[in-house]
Amino acid sequence: MEKEYEELSYCQDSADFELMFIEKQGCLDNIGVSYMYLNKLDSAQFYYQKALDFINSSQKYFPEHKDFIDYSRIVVMSNQAEAYALANNSAKAELIFKQCLTEGDKTAYAFDNSQATRIALSKLYINTKQYDKASHELAIIKKGLKHKPNPEIFSYWQRFYSRVLSGKQRYREASEQLLEYAEMQYKHTLAARAENKTDVGQILAQIEQQHQIRLSEEKQKQQNVILGLTILVALSLAIITLLVWKNARNTRKNIATLISFNQVIAQKNIVLEDTVQALEGAQDQNQKFLKLIAHDLRNPIGAMSSASQLLFVEQQPSDHQKQILTIIQESSSKALSLISEILYNNSGGISLKKESVSFEEVVQSCVDMLSHKAAEKSQTIAFTFEPVLISLDREKIWRVVSNLVTNAIKFSYTNQSIRINIQHKKYSTVLSIMDQGIGIPADIRTTIFNDFTTAKRVGTAGEQTFGLGLSICKQIVEAHGGKIWAESSPGVGSTFYVELPFL
Repeated sequence: MEKEYEELSYCQDSADFELMFIEKQGCLDNIGVSYMYLNKLDSAQFYYQKALDFINSSQKYFPEHKDFIDYSRIVVMSNQAEAYALANNSAKAELIFKQCLTEGDKTAYAFDNSQATRIALSKLYINTKQYDKASHELAIIKKGLKHKPNPEIFSYWQRFYSRVLSGKQRYREASEQLLEYAEMQYKHTLAARAENKTDVGQILAQIEQQHQIRLSEEKQKQQNVILGLTILVALSLAIITLLVWKNARNTRKNIATLISFNQVIAQKNIVLEDTVQALEGAQDQNQKFLKLIAHDLRNPIGAMSSASQLLFVEQQPSDHQKQILTIIQESSSKALSLISEILYNNSGGISLKKESVSFEEVVQSCVDMLSHKAAEKSQTIAFTFEPVLISLDREKIWRVVSNLVTNAIKFSYTNQSIRINIQHKKYSTVLSIMDQGIGIPADIRTTIFNDFTTAKRVGTAGEQTFGLGLSICKQIVEAHGGKIWAESSPGVGSTFYVELPFL
């Protein structure tokens, strides 16, 4: 290209616009682009500046082509800004892109130039994690697409908007946007193949092959996640058991704490045994059942992490003991992260294994396990009941009670009390869980039991919510022939009711 420009420089016919302007400035710009792709950014900037100098010095000779000359200048400036972005000089790149937008509005190519420049500017903002600025530019682009559709610009918009959502940790919306983009690209591919008269049988065979590959990859990923979760839980249990044994041998001062801790471990083992059985049967069920299990593993693993902190209430741990506690905390954190990954990638249905169960014992086991979490917020849990035997699936009803008590703790303020009560009706039993928390606004009260409800809120101590727990509770209760509902006053508190039939 440099040789081509040297040859063009010998041309003297100033009246030929294409030869004297278009070819020369285009050649300089292309040289800059070539160096930029070779990552020789200084050389690229040299030729971009040379192209701009040529455009500025030549525009007086072709006044009738002012719009094209202005547009050429903006194209070179945009390339120059991309080179600055590649050199990590984002401030300079942003300044030039904005200058392109300002000057581009004065040309006959204003709209197309604006859309292309805003796409490049959005990419810059996303790469520098300025997601609010990127959202602003993408909103303008989308508005322009309604005025003048452009498949290529819309394709960029879809990909960049998905990256913005992901950067803002709105992963579910980002996934939906990516799926929409993938579907559009898929349709374009099929259309292109149809235009090229590609054999339909071959297309279907390729599609089936790709589908099988995706299924295989997804299955392998799911198996790896489950295996990792199992290893982490087993490691955590082994470390906790070792820690309990060492403390029991070295001191009597922690006997009372260890007894309480062992009770928590025993209760957690019961829950984990039920969970393992559910996981073994989950291979023949759909993905939603796996999500139900993963959601409720958060509570026992969180309780395990909290309980480990009680080992040294009365004495200072040694360095070795601190190291083991750190391992417990890190293992718990990794386990919770894996659970969150399952929550974002799976979904499915419910089956029951009913037996005659003392309902108050199920509720009491939840209270015992979650009392440590309540104590962290200086809360108390009061439980009153009338003894009753009910035919139900113990593990799943435990899941319902655990979710409701956890929510009561999460959305209650410190130093508040949570009251739990079991009362009988003629043909059913009613469990009530009352808190003194933030309450539920009337406008979202009807949606709190929906799958992936948008009514999810942060707890009083910043606790995260997934918008799935109450949906799980509703499905389990209704599978037992019961019903669940809530009464609430914003700022005063909420009461959740679970009514289960005796049979």
